[in-house]
Amino acid sequence: MISRLPDRMTLHPVSVRQPSGKKSTERIRMMEAIQLDLFDFAVMQAAVQSKEREVPETVVLRNFQNDGRHGMPTTPAARIEANFKAIRLLKELKVEKRVPSHEEQVTLSQFSGWGGLTEVFMEGNRHYQALKELLPDEEYQTAQNSILDSYYTHEYIIDFMWDLVRQELGIKSGKVAELGAGTGNFIGLAPFQNVYEFTAVEIDKISGNIAKTLYPESDIRIASLETVKLPEQYDLVIGNVPFGRFAPYDRNYRSYNAWNLHNYFISRALDCLKENGHAVLLTSSSTMDKPGSMPLVTNGRAGLVKAYRLPNNTFAGTEIVADILILKKEYRETLSGNLQWVDTADKTGRVEVNRYFAQHPEHVFGRLSNSGKMYGKLNTPTVLPDDKSLKEHFDIARKEFMPALPEVPENTDLFGNALPEATAPKVEVISYANRTDIPEEKEPPENCREYSIFSTLDTVYQVIGGMGHRLKDRKGENLTLKETQKVHSFVKIKNALNELIDAQLDFNAPDEEIEDLRIRLRCIYNDHVAKYGVLSNKTVHKYCVEDPEYLKVAAIENCRKATETNKAGIKTTKKVYEPGDILFKRTQWPWREPDHAENVVEAGLISHAYRNCIDLEYIARITGKYYESVKTELLASSEYFYNPAAQRIELKSRYLSGHIKMKIEEAQAHGLTANVEALKTVLPKPLTIEDIDFALGSFWLPAELV
Repeated sequence: MISRLPDRMTLHPVSVRQPSGKKSTERIRMMEAIQLDLFDFAVMQAAVQSKEREVPETVVLRNFQNDGRHGMPTTPAARIEANFKAIRLLKELKVEKRVPSHEEQVTLSQFSGWGGLTEVFMEGNRHYQALKELLPDEEYQTAQNSILDSYYTHEYIIDFMWDLVRQELGIKSGKVAELGAGTGNFIGLAPFQNVYEFTAVEIDKISGNIAKTLYPESDIRIASLETVKLPEQYDLVIGNVPFGRFAPYDRNYRSYNAWNLHNYFISRALDCLKENGHAVLLTSSSTMDKPGSMPLVTNGRAGLVKAYRLPNNTFAGTEIVADILILKKEYRETLSGNLQWVDTADKTGRVEVNRYFAQHPEHVFGRLSNSGKMYGKLNTPTVLPDDKSLKEHFDIARKEFMPALPEVPENTDLFGNALPEATAPKVEVISYANRTDIPEEKEPPENCREYSIFSTLDTVYQVIGGMGHRLKDRKGENLTLKETQKVHSFVKIKNALNELIDAQLDFNAPDEEIEDLRIRLRCIYNDHVAKYGVLSNKTVHKYCVEDPEYLKVAAIENCRKATETNKAGIKTTKKVYEPGDILFKRTQWPWREPDHAENVVEAGLISHAYRNCIDLEYIARITGKYYESVKTELLASSEYFYNPAAQRIELKSRYLSGHIKMKIEEAQAHGLTANVEALKTVLPKPLTIEDIDFALGSFWLPAELV
């Protein structure tokens, strides 16, 4: 056995004494042979080690695990910025052909699509040109087409759907498909992600390539669903199916072509489930509420296990009502195939809903109403938010299928040991209106007008007699907490509006600052309307009306009349209030006089337009000529005349009007021949007695003539 030689081995010739005889000769030959063998082995070993060093280190690609610590951006400005960062990083990774770091994975996962971000695709927006340069024409068109149906799903909704999968359905492993995957958030937020084998389909190239980069262990297919064949082998299909009125043309599923987009996706999801497989999908409420929709989609091959209806403020930028459906392959039920009329919570009439929700009102996370405004129609069925947030509704729903924690007896520690009795001081609960720690008077902010309303962290005040007094109701009592919050929200809108107007009229304000202020105002306004209604409703905003700037704030809404015809054929006309132009585009520019003119005639017109007079010094400045030269050129142009009575130069249209005869006499007295000739051309012909018509009793006839 030969031991491994060092990497760098130098073999020197063996020096031996030359003994005489035959035996000595053979010994020398044997030593030389051994030395040559050792030399060949050292060369071979060095070559092998060199090749080992040339082999690059293998990088094991792993899926990104979203730990939920990096929340998705929610405001329009933050979403736009995050989208741009993700797209630029994606292109950088492609050029450099490298694997993203964890921080870069987080950046990619912040991409939320373009749903609701209409302003980015409007010419004049500061992001418009940048996005066109960043995306090829095909990708730009796809992004623009997605503004109506591409809405990202909140992390807490995804978490709730995975809780349904693992706790309600008991699916702890298996093959999972997501159709319309976006960037793959359902994969990234999956608990124990490595126990599932994911297949995802996404048509958008940007979203699909982000998903490919984030989840290299999963099968991500960037294609339109009608071109993808999925075998009937999946244990679960989960996701938020895209919303839309029209399905794509699918030659393999021709019966689906007449459906809407979300029903098409649901049917394709059921097709790829194996026997007793489940689909947990977020879809439009029309799937459940449209007559005949559920039987058409399930088609006897699946049934509804459970459903939850979400309020109309779930997705920012749209009022769509969405449902979470749990469907099971080869499951039979008849409840979801029928509709039922129920009363609305806000007394706006009756509404027809799926019988499942009629019998399970606890699964409707809000208040049924007929005050919706989807697809340009008024008084459509909707679900208004109630006094609980969507997260609170999810927590209540989890109690149905998640094991409850053991109750700990009172006055014991976690191990059941009795705790010594403590005498806790009694806390007296005082209503907000009766709080005495809020000052009744407050110094108003600088430049605050009389009767203006301003707010602090505790309450709202109105300026009366130069001092801020705590705002009272009609009976002279303090406002309730809810009314105070409403007025405080109004003040936030007023301040945001004034900041935007000031920026629009500021010469030095950059477009980026104005755009950010406009987005901030729109967000505050949308939040206010969602909670308290439109600003133009003076009954709801009865305390805000007292502010001298109320009408200016309410003017950010546009009012139009809409005629509706009910089922009985009765027409009603209502006022509809919509967000105004200032919330979407620039409406004001700073007032600035021109500082240059091509000639004195043009400069005179500019002077008349901006200063309502012919200012010779201003004209001389913007033309770069001398005062006397300007005066001479103006009068020589026949477009301007010197008025001796007013002792100034006037525009032709102004001078050649009025009391022409008197002006002719004044011009003749001052020897202004050109003026006289021009005035005579506009002098009206004298009227004869036949041209004058009168009636007895006219005020200009002397009384003695009547």
